[in-house]
Amino acid sequence: MSDTELLKAMAVASALNTLSVVVGILINDAKLRELRANIEAMFDRSDSRFDEMRDRSRLT
Repeated sequence: MSDTELLKAMAVASALNTLSVVVGILINDAKLRELRANIEAMFDRSDSRFDEMRDRSRLT
């Protein structure tokens, strides 16, 4: 194998590793965004429940 072929093989291997890391980061970011949206929705539901309880206590 010549030096040029070796450098090409190393560049391809490095590019594949970099690509796999970037894809992993993007997937992880998407999952974290989904988790955050779920947590915010849960807090919004609990906020509305507290608001309902506060309104009911004012009526009595």
